Amino acid sequence: MPDGVFITVEGIDGSGLSTQSQLIRDKIESWRETHRWVHQTNHKPPDEPLTVPTKEPTDGPAGGEVKKILSKRTTVDTETLALLFAADRRDHVEQLIQPMLDDGYIVISDRYRLSSYAYQIEGCDGGLEWLREINKHSITPDLTIIIDVDVGTFHQRRKQSRVTKELPEEKDFLTKARQNFLDIAEQLQSEGQNITIVNGEGHKEQDIWPRYKDDVLEVLRENGYFHP
Repeated sequence: MPDGVFITVEGIDGSGLSTQSQLIRDKIESWRETHRWVHQTNHKPPDEPLTVPTKEPTDGPAGGEVKKILSKRTTVDTETLALLFAADRRDHVEQLIQPMLDDGYIVISDRYRLSSYAYQIEGCDGGLEWLREINKHSITPDLTIIIDVDVGTFHQRRKQSRVTKELPEEKDFLTKARQNFLDIAEQLQSEGQNITIVNGEGHKEQDIWPRYKDDVLEVLRENGYFHP
């Protein structure tokens, strides 16, 4: 069995996914250093990082096409975009995620398939069932963390940090996407997937970490990590 752990961070635009992904990585590496976290069978050299950061869309061939569409350099319908995301994800799993897990790393992805479900379900005739079918070759994360923020928080953060937009970001669109994240998460939780929904509101994004710290600790322990 692989010794690695796969953690994904999800949510609407402006929910601080990149910040939280980096925080998770920093905390795990810090635990490893200060508390001598080890794995029962996986013994990485102490000077070698245990975590691997990644994100979607990737810089792969399909991911490059997705980025062109999101930046408005070309246009396709929602189902074609969903297929491109699925192709990028399959390549992502085969080229990076699965090999890193097999080699015992903790992979932390800024967005994964739940983002596809939440953002693309509105424009796909086949709905969630079709989206799940085209993503059937992707692997299920050991832990998915949804950073849930109000749409108003996104607009405030965009004013502070973003110049261009990559997706239609009208209030109604993001409101639907946010609800999709919550509704789909509930369905997947009922099927046994490990998903935690975190209140992402706060003056400082660093303050969000304590709200899901225990979930990260638990999934590490469940997958063989411990400190002596």
